[in-house]
Amino acid sequence: MEHFYKSIEGWMGYEDTYREAVRITPDGGTIVEIGSFLGRSAAFMAVEIANSGKTIRFVCVDPFDGHLGSGLFDGRCSLDTFHQNIARGGASHLVETKKMYSVDAATLFEDRSVDFVFIDGAHDYGNVRADICAWLPKVKPGGVLSGHDYGPGWPMVEVAVQDTLSWRNIQKRKDSVFWYENVAHDFGHWVAKPESNSDYLCHIPYVNRPDLLTAAIKSLTEAERRNAYVIDQSEDGFDASGLGVGHYRATRKVKFSQMMNFALDVCRFGDKNYSLFMHNDTECTATALSALVQRARQETLQRPNDWAVLFTKDAISGGVYDYLSAFNMRAIRSVGRWDESFPWYVSEIDLYHRFKMHKKALVGCPDIVVRHRGSQTIQSDSRIHAEATSEQKWALSHYAHKWGGDVGSEQNKIPYNGKP
Repeated sequence: MEHFYKSIEGWMGYEDTYREAVRITPDGGTIVEIGSFLGRSAAFMAVEIANSGKTIRFVCVDPFDGHLGSGLFDGRCSLDTFHQNIARGGASHLVETKKMYSVDAATLFEDRSVDFVFIDGAHDYGNVRADICAWLPKVKPGGVLSGHDYGPGWPMVEVAVQDTLSWRNIQKRKDSVFWYENVAHDFGHWVAKPESNSDYLCHIPYVNRPDLLTAAIKSLTEAERRNAYVIDQSEDGFDASGLGVGHYRATRKVKFSQMMNFALDVCRFGDKNYSLFMHNDTECTATALSALVQRARQETLQRPNDWAVLFTKDAISGGVYDYLSAFNMRAIRSVGRWDESFPWYVSEIDLYHRFKMHKKALVGCPDIVVRHRGSQTIQSDSRIHAEATSEQKWALSHYAHKWGGDVGSEQNKIPYNGKP
């Protein structure tokens, strides 16, 4: 079948990406295009599918009402015009259309049912973020979420990606396209996977002080340890054998925010409802971890989509903090994840701020008690301490730039007030 897409007005500069999408999509698979305008890119994709010899469902999603986002309007953008353009090349039988907004169309697809999604709708922060949050769960494990105008011309596209994906794992293609493979992006290997049969997983990051980590693990019950694992970024490695927990060993160092996104993906691909985070210098009292999971389940019954994270009380300092915390995977799915432009500290403040902006509650649980020994990772290594102190100063400045004010005095409704 001959290409005819150049006879259709509009934009198309990512032919290589679409060819690759067809190549990786199996026979019987599904491709979705978000933002189709007059049909130029859809026409290219349709011909590529025809020439592949595969039976691929190809769905184009667009409101087809002339509104292109960012205040742009083009009256030529209608469903009739799109259909006429596709029919002119004899490709109508290869293209399915959904005349609706992207996030609404996503509800028509089962989770993990789509092989490739290409986002090229409205280019403002809110719409790009919403598109990614809506469609990522629809992509099969190993499938691809991709999108256009990922570059300096549309900086808020990059910011939206930064807030919703593990963006250091994104491949930036030469055609201003981002390419995100839907997998838990490893930075090491599993020595032993947790023997979890519950609705949660708890990860314990580790850099130094094996004595404290051992005490932290031993403060968990045997059943709790089966749902826990260590993320080991230490120099010499940790021997977790005999302790009854999983063990993920890093082969390269990554920043805290990227590690936290990895843990979220482990829960996501494991179909867990809750991702628990425990500091390696924290010990649980009694069955604190199980109590926290039970509280998470109760919150979910009462308000499944309206809470984001639960905090516990520190018996040493007396405050309620995230030394042992539980994240609602539903909130992560609808809001986004850790912004990896933050290296260590302040990344959690940024995430909590975004939770609050989206009206997801941060819940203190003062009746669930742990003992935190006080940032022993940085106190036990002068090099790490110096690095963390330096990074925190930059991160606080970066946070103020992103949100238009210091912590507690934020002014921006969207990151960088739309001008990063």
